[in-house]
Amino acid sequence: MSDRFDIAVIGNGILGLTTARALLREAPDLRIALVGPHQRSGSATMAAGAMLALWGEVEVNQFRHKDLAERFKIPERGFNLWQQFADDLAAEAGVELPVHWGTYVLNAASGTELEDRSFDYMVEALRRRQFEVEILRSHQLDFIEPRSHLRPLRAAKIPDGQVDARRVVAALDTVIDRMDGITRFDDRAVTLKTGNGSHAVGLADGTRIEAGRVLLANGAFAQDLVDQVPDLANSVPRLIYNAGTGVDAVFRPFLREQSMVPKPLDDLRSVVRSLDRGGACGIHIVPYGDGRFYLGASSGSMLEPFEGATLHGLHAILGSAEQEIHSAFFKAVVQPRATGFRPLSADAFPLLGESAVPGIWFANGTKRDGFTSSPFLSREMAKALVHGQSELPDRFRPSRKLISYRTRPEAIDMTYLGWLAGDYAHGLSLPGHRFGTWHNSHKVNIEALYDKRGIREFGVHPEILYFLANDATYRLVDQPREID
Repeated sequence: MSDRFDIAVIGNGILGLTTARALLREAPDLRIALVGPHQRSGSATMAAGAMLALWGEVEVNQFRHKDLAERFKIPERGFNLWQQFADDLAAEAGVELPVHWGTYVLNAASGTELEDRSFDYMVEALRRRQFEVEILRSHQLDFIEPRSHLRPLRAAKIPDGQVDARRVVAALDTVIDRMDGITRFDDRAVTLKTGNGSHAVGLADGTRIEAGRVLLANGAFAQDLVDQVPDLANSVPRLIYNAGTGVDAVFRPFLREQSMVPKPLDDLRSVVRSLDRGGACGIHIVPYGDGRFYLGASSGSMLEPFEGATLHGLHAILGSAEQEIHSAFFKAVVQPRATGFRPLSADAFPLLGESAVPGIWFANGTKRDGFTSSPFLSREMAKALVHGQSELPDRFRPSRKLISYRTRPEAIDMTYLGWLAGDYAHGLSLPGHRFGTWHNSHKVNIEALYDKRGIREFGVHPEILYFLANDATYRLVDQPREID
């Protein structure tokens, strides 16, 4: 069986759905195939809370680096479109999609100096752009009750927000199912064959889809397709599975009725989060109302997906929620969400636009920024596919050499401090006589990895550095670099 379409969108997460919708808005006569299993196993969108996180993700000195500053502009533009996007989508689907603005970012004593520096830099960046930032002490936050030694040193109320990702996906499904120009395929794409002016996508059930253009918006799962086309595999930074697990937590009605859940926590509608820790977004709680919360999120980069959730990820999330945010979470009923796999490229920069193989496009490699960026990326991706012109940054075209993450010394410093923060989040405790020795050896080991691979100037992103330790994994991310 074979079907012919103008565009095949592979992936039915947030970027696949929003781009399919945007394409028909841009050109109503298009014939579009939208490919992705209905259950969305491994979807980063479905595992997310989801936060509309922008300023809480800012890295120390980010805006001093041209490429990091350029990357920030993508979720920033999406962030600025989200309220209108949610309002329009809600009206189309005939549902409510409330967006709650305002996020409390905690600067916790349990972190490292990187957390202090990140907090200062975030506040400074917001104020430079004329945003109001309220700085609070822990005793002013009546919705938290942490262990005394883990209480935050300070907190900032910033403009980030939240919306329920699953409600957004359900609304998009409703809208897309009404669009005559979109044909949905409830299956996985397993093969990709390229040709002159036409490409073929094979599904697991044997269906063959032909299309003039193919958009790979299925996250790291796209790598299996990329590997089948040498011109793609040799020119596009590898996609890596960045696993993230969250937990749904519910306070039973009798707990709320008997005031065993403090009212300030029960009434909370703003996200409460820590800063980045060891490549993860630290602890964050997303309140949905009626005693329901999302607790997240773990982070770990790997070459293959898996079912379920990691014990160490759940251990860190549950422990942090109960010890750093509020002891009441000890009484909550929890249900882990299936792990979602954020797409992380081999240089941690996104893959956007048409590749070196004409007709093969990418909306990928966005890691944690895909959901926040989606209103902007989908709009511009549709313009690029239909008109050949858009505001997508050419810097992040899919077929390119690896872009350096800062300079080598800066990247090593960020890796060292980030890994330390992750270790402390997972319970690291050192005796006094081992403290200095352990810290120094940690940094020396990171520098040794760079030297082992002959990387003299290039900065490797902290979440990619793990792959340098083993020869087999290093071969997969040892792609041409812009420097070195």
